Amino acid sequence: MPDYDIITVGGGLGGASFAKAMAERGARVLVVEREAKFKDRVRGEWLAPWGVAEAHELGVYETLISQCGYHIENTPAPMDYSVAVFNPFASRIALMFPQGDRRARFYFGARSSEPGMSGDREVPRFIEESVKTGMPAEYFEGATSAGPLATFSGADSWVDHPYRNGVALIGDAAAQSDQTWGQGMALTLRDARILRDALLADDDWEAAGHAYAEEHDRQFHDLHTAESWFTGIFMEPGAEADARRAKALPQVAMDQTRIPDTFFSGPGSAPVDETARRRFFGEE
Repeated sequence: MPDYDIITVGGGLGGASFAKAMAERGARVLVVEREAKFKDRVRGEWLAPWGVAEAHELGVYETLISQCGYHIENTPAPMDYSVAVFNPFASRIALMFPQGDRRARFYFGARSSEPGMSGDREVPRFIEESVKTGMPAEYFEGATSAGPLATFSGADSWVDHPYRNGVALIGDAAAQSDQTWGQGMALTLRDARILRDALLADDDWEAAGHAYAEEHDRQFHDLHTAESWFTGIFMEPGAEADARRAKALPQVAMDQTRIPDTFFSGPGSAPVDETARRRFFGEE
């Protein structure tokens, strides 16, 4: 049996990007993947700008932009931009992501206490709820369903310090952020790049693994904190949350620099501290 420097369990976005980056730098890498064919899991619609930078750094950008997934066909929705509708007083969101050739994916988000939707019979209700949230009704006129309708959880989950005894977790295995805010692919790519850089910088791979985990935890802490703020403003129900929105949103409308830039520039790009929180929430 040949010897390997690295064995990557999983050939998804994170595992494959990391394996490619390390193999290009001379490491002997084995990728173990149980799927023989890609399965579309209806995620990964938007790569944040900070994730695009990571994709370039890892050398996978051109591969990523050549891949697509389609779930709604024959839609009159625009094909040159995405649409995100937030209805905070109803704790709902509706999203549209163009896929080209008059195809697009639509998402509807609500609190977990509301019943989910799945199967073809629920498509009319999905469209109805999306329109009620604020998605333009004309985007669905004449459209036909071209893929499964299903419900998945948007809850955060993570592993503290995702390295132990020669095993490093990256991507969703290390931390899954709330998909509402579209940071998953960017976080996965940053994990791959941080782990690559840590291993290349230190011949002691045990020390490098711990350095990766510490940096990952810092990055995810900032991201998780920013996501909790956005959820509090845009998705939390109740009178207290409504009062918070009534105070914050008019000030944000007048000065959009109050919005933390974490989702676009990435964790670590700007402070995620009490001063930033108070400014976003209109408390100063």
